[in-house]
Amino acid sequence: MTNRSPQAGRMERLFGWLPSAKSRTAPQDTEVSEVERTWRHKTLLTQSELSFLHVLNRVVQDRCLILTKARMADLFGFRRGEEASPVFEKIGSQHVDFVLCDPRTSEMLVAIEVDERAYVDAARAERNRFMDRLFAWNRLPLIRVPSSFLYAPEKLRRELSRVLGDARLQAIGN
Repeated sequence: MTNRSPQAGRMERLFGWLPSAKSRTAPQDTEVSEVERTWRHKTLLTQSELSFLHVLNRVVQDRCLILTKARMADLFGFRRGEEASPVFEKIGSQHVDFVLCDPRTSEMLVAIEVDERAYVDAARAERNRFMDRLFAWNRLPLIRVPSSFLYAPEKLRRELSRVLGDARLQAIGN
């Protein structure tokens, strides 16, 4: 017997299926301790990141593919067997807020980090210095944008043109 709500039953009758209406089996004790301590975040981006994304969309239009919360371990490779190295441990669970890619090839063009003002402690400062070195070594430009709720599209356009070059920014996606 399943523990479904009456609403789920109505939805299932209406649509003929309802993925979330699957019966759930009781988790094992070990699963409870790991799974039941988690929750789904309501939003993926902070308010300032979302505000920045809207401006970024207007600036790049369809000339770039915008990736959000890109895991740094997916941006940078390692020699075989070095996945357990201290460098991998540093970036394995870290992400950068935005990556702009060429929509035709997915070539990474520039990464953008929205720096939250709340992160001014020593650990965050060290992480920022490490990120700066990592991106510079791998020749992937990293733009740091101070957190805000209002962003100037023209200022962002100028910074992207400075980093990518006017011709490259205009040519992307054409």
